[in-house]
Amino acid sequence: VPIDNGDIEVVILIEDRLNGAKTIYPLQIEGVFPARQQLSNWTTSEVEDVLARIEYLLRDDGDGVRNVEVVAIHNVVQALYDTNKISMSEATAIIDFMFNAVISNHLEAYEDGDSSRDTQDVLSELAMLTLLTSSADIINATHVLQVLTEIYLTNLVQTLWSNLDNYTVSELFMIVDAAQELLTNLDEFLSFLVGDDSVDEQYINNVLEFIIEFELYLSKVALLNSSPGEVYRFDSDDDRKHIHALKFQSGNN
Repeated sequence: VPIDNGDIEVVILIEDRLNGAKTIYPLQIEGVFPARQQLSNWTTSEVEDVLARIEYLLRDDGDGVRNVEVVAIHNVVQALYDTNKISMSEATAIIDFMFNAVISNHLEAYEDGDSSRDTQDVLSELAMLTLLTSSADIINATHVLQVLTEIYLTNLVQTLWSNLDNYTVSELFMIVDAAQELLTNLDEFLSFLVGDDSVDEQYINNVLEFIIEFELYLSKVALLNSSPGEVYRFDSDDDRKHIHALKFQSGNN
């Protein structure tokens, strides 16, 4: 949204589709990013100004990094990197910081015993992680794979299993869909690491096996609160992945 001084104020529109209802509401962040020229024409001082604003937003004020800040900063950093205004290492440092902040917030909630998080919290967290892992070249891919496969995804499933009564059928479907999108990004990470001499080939195979098994396991989780005969479907945007699961009743059980 352009404002009087020629800058852009970032406004995030959230579309809530839970239970068939559709509500759109705005969220705003403190801070603006320059829009004086096209990125390709930005001067070094203008880029440094934006990086200073990002550093300000990521300062440790005790409240952690908010999701709307993650969205805004990621989009700006991606644009700066794509137009060769910042280096890969500069972009990676910022994205890594935000990834670790999101994971830190998640672990803090777990350590405090806050495992029964509502649907919006879970979806928002998954959305942030999916966004941050959307470009394998500006994030520490091996670190991300380790944290998500060994810690985060396990915690996610434990949350769903332990608090099934808190989630409707549609909410479980939405959460599992979001988790599948994140796993799709991890597939891309493995492709990015193939050929990297510093990464063991067996490690890549092991992670790939985990991802495939977890994708199928999540389809089971999606149907936990469903009735026999209901179907869960996930089809990736690139049409490369199709996961369909059917809940049925066996014998007298």
